[in-house]
Amino acid sequence: MTLWAKTNGLPPAPAPGVTLLGEVITWTCSGVSLPHAALIAALREAGLDEAVARELAPRHAFARACKKLSDERIIRQVAEDAETIRFQFTQESRHGDRFTYDFEALLSLDKKTGRVACGHPALAARAQDELDHCIADAYSHGPHPEVTRAVQKRQDTHEEEILAADELGRAVLRLRREKERLLDVVWLATSPQQVKELWARVSELLGDEPTPLERAALAIAAAAPNG
Repeated sequence: MTLWAKTNGLPPAPAPGVTLLGEVITWTCSGVSLPHAALIAALREAGLDEAVARELAPRHAFARACKKLSDERIIRQVAEDAETIRFQFTQESRHGDRFTYDFEALLSLDKKTGRVACGHPALAARAQDELDHCIADAYSHGPHPEVTRAVQKRQDTHEEEILAADELGRAVLRLRREKERLLDVVWLATSPQQVKELWARVSELLGDEPTPLERAALAIAAAAPNG
């Protein structure tokens, strides 16, 4: 079975006699601003893993927003729980050769929705605006990395399902498994007999069937100890 990947236009038609078992189609929306909450909702509705949407989660976007909010103030995280992060804003001012520091406000950030709460209305409005801008700006310059990861994860799953439905595809999966465990094969091939026996027993207990290369490595006679 042949797999095609073409990012601009349609893939070529399958060769004569080749059965097309499935397709994975993706696209980008360059220039479109997308709030983080809308991204999470879109991933959920599409059946994609929301957990991959981490790179531009509100807490990380807020860290970038703080760079713009930190003029003449110091921002420090003071608390965090499962739902929110709290920050203290401290006003910094200079008088002659001395700096003075005055408590300004406490700000709470909802880690899921990206909403800001603060007893200082003007500061809350500016913080929310900067946070929304950081998220939207990052989503307006090409493919979203977390969406790409979600699609790739789903694509990998479907690809394995497609490969498993065909004899040649199953052979590809077996080769991939051999590649993933190649270091184990080298280690087994050079290990003492006691280690090989222990490895085989543990694999049997776990129900982990050795690959052909692993079986070959187990069959190699251990080198006799020097001396």
